[in-house]
Amino acid sequence: MQIIEASIVSVRSAIMRFEPADAGPAFVLFPMIHVADPKFYQEVSQALEQCDLILCEGVKSPTASLITSSYRHFAGSPRLGLVAQREMDISKVRDRMLHADVSGEAFEKKWSQMETWWRFAIPLFAPLYGLYVRHFGTREFIAKGMTMELRLASREIFEDDDMIEFEEVVLHWRDRHLLSVLERERTKSENKDAVIGVLFGASHMRAVISHLMRKCGYRQVSAHWATVFNL
Repeated sequence: MQIIEASIVSVRSAIMRFEPADAGPAFVLFPMIHVADPKFYQEVSQALEQCDLILCEGVKSPTASLITSSYRHFAGSPRLGLVAQREMDISKVRDRMLHADVSGEAFEKKWSQMETWWRFAIPLFAPLYGLYVRHFGTREFIAKGMTMELRLASREIFEDDDMIEFEEVVLHWRDRHLLSVLERERTKSENKDAVIGVLFGASHMRAVISHLMRKCGYRQVSAHWATVFNL
């Protein structure tokens, strides 16, 4: 199952709908790329209007801000023609959005427990990478390696221990928190015809899809491609 497709023509995100075998709310997954063509965010924004509840991400902490500065530095570059996700218009659905990410305080505490290399190198490297892409990068450069499927790629399977530690903090730990919120909202939903959107980065969708299909008995009933940006 493909989540993100990066071809010689474009980068596309698969917006997927999952429904239970019996009664229960449907879930629509929006695998987000945090820098994209404005049209991508317009399409996602319009699709979100069909959701009754939207589980969204976002960690408000100094360290998280430094890490995400990489894409904020090249978003808005006239040369690349891409914008950051924060430019997406959510005014029509803001009251339906539920924060399903970890708190900034919890993230800072978790980050402080990592090896010194990660704690200092990543916040330093991230803005430098963003500035490099802004001035020298291309859309093709950004798209490289973005393809993502439900199954791990070989390069991900054989990652070294240091990368595993980093991903535990920025990905897997947050996945577990997201799933706990998702389960709470799924089981308490009184409206069995409700539609719950999951508006998270594409890398979090593996955990959500696996949980819905393997533990909750959901099946994918539809999907359509949304173009993130053309090459």
